[in-house]
Amino acid sequence: MIQIENVSKKINNKLLLNNIEFSISEGIFGLLGHNGAGKTTLMRIMATLLPATNGDIRINGISVSRNPEKVRQFIGYLPQHFHAHPQLTGIELLDYVAVMKGITNKKARRAEITKRLDEVNLSNKGFEKIKTYSHGMKQRLGIAQAFIGNPSVVLLDEPTVGLDPEERLRFRRLIAKESKTKSIILSTHVITDVEACCYDLALLNKGSLLLNGTVESINELACGKVWEAIIPINQKKLLNEYQTLFVKEIGYELHVRLIAEEKPFQVAKAVAPTLEDGLFYVQGGALHA
Repeated sequence: MIQIENVSKKINNKLLLNNIEFSISEGIFGLLGHNGAGKTTLMRIMATLLPATNGDIRINGISVSRNPEKVRQFIGYLPQHFHAHPQLTGIELLDYVAVMKGITNKKARRAEITKRLDEVNLSNKGFEKIKTYSHGMKQRLGIAQAFIGNPSVVLLDEPTVGLDPEERLRFRRLIAKESKTKSIILSTHVITDVEACCYDLALLNKGSLLLNGTVESINELACGKVWEAIIPINQKKLLNEYQTLFVKEIGYELHVRLIAEEKPFQVAKAVAPTLEDGLFYVQGGALHA
């Protein structure tokens, strides 16, 4: 359990987080928002790398501000920009992390490293130096190191950046498996990752908490308000009156998806909302601004 209690952060008189408060239980939790929304700042405070200006965070009942060393014993962390010494091999890096996590037995470390490399599809690259890795491979190595030592809380900041579709699916399967015994916080601007993986989420906007709830409840906010229609291209100006989610021009027709409180056109049909639709509706279109 993670309790975020009225957390604010100010740097050089700039307010990065403004009185954030919500809780996170076991499972996968999505932290959404634009770049600059405050996601990384909040993740760094949770990871004990940055002190809050006001408020506190408790992880498994332990204060991050008062007992950072104790908190570090049971968290794993993937920063937004993961860096590792280029002359190390993947195995050497993970061995170092395992030692830091308290795995002193060499055989146990070897087993843990083998398991984590296999989970991110790097088994055949472990003995190669990190300087030879592609960006996607480095990101997968970063994911692997976050799970070393079986932490009860895993903080993943933009984990799918640089992953191809196959590896993104592999990542989703990994966190689904791990979430049965862990709290995994997925900080991202990729809505489809949250919709596919998370049960609960929080949405940050300019340092403030805009929304906190289940994915299903946020979808339902736009229920009965999402419409699809095919209209003549000469009626394009009509779309200016609505929050438009999608427009595709095909010949002399426009295929549109939009948000409206009532049926916008005679030919429009109501469709089931997605998480993106729900978030778009809540923010009045700001999500795509």
